[in-house]
Amino acid sequence: MNRGVRRLLLSLFAWLALVPAAYPFSIDTVLWNPPLWEYNINATGTPDNANEFTIVPAAGQAWEDVNTSEINLTYLGTTPKAYAGSLFATSTEDGTDVFFWDETNQVGFGSAVGRSMTIDDFVARIESDVALNGQSTTWNNDATLRGVSMHEIGHSLGMEHTGAAFAVMTASLGATTLQQDDIDGITAAYPDTTAPAAPVITTNGGLAFQVGGNPGTV
Repeated sequence: MNRGVRRLLLSLFAWLALVPAAYPFSIDTVLWNPPLWEYNINATGTPDNANEFTIVPAAGQAWEDVNTSEINLTYLGTTPKAYAGSLFATSTEDGTDVFFWDETNQVGFGSAVGRSMTIDDFVARIESDVALNGQSTTWNNDATLRGVSMHEIGHSLGMEHTGAAFAVMTASLGATTLQQDDIDGITAAYPDTTAPAAPVITTNGGLAFQVGGNPGTV
């Protein structure tokens, strides 16, 4: 695979009021191939929440648990790397996908509570790092930490902002559990090719033929 050309994607999660809209999920054109994201969490964590090393992996697991999608996530444990060893600082992959809290705003969050940065070669994703705003945001609320983590992990997987109100991938603080729009999006991005085909029933003279299941009669 030619890795001489790179594309950097930066996504942010702002803490804004929700505005309902009708248009659905959106996904990036370049995804993980194979459908696997392996990541580490910075060992320092956040001083605001003693459960961060449980909550963040659980947020990732929620995406993997969508049974209509084949996306897989693997939490590889902690790493000393943070901003200095991330795409935010170098714009160059180093083989470690890191999730960290930035306590001094080196990332430059502005009004955002989280940012993700991904690098790819226009064919597949190579690396993705996530930073949460530890300077102006307090992470002592488990539900908020889970929701924002799910959102930023969604970006790392290739999910973009949706117009569906209250979904995890809405552009501002939304759900803390995956909604149908999120499920539809990750399924469209990484469909489960091993799932059995839905039964299709056709009739002919009172007989029914079922494809993808047991034949029957009506």
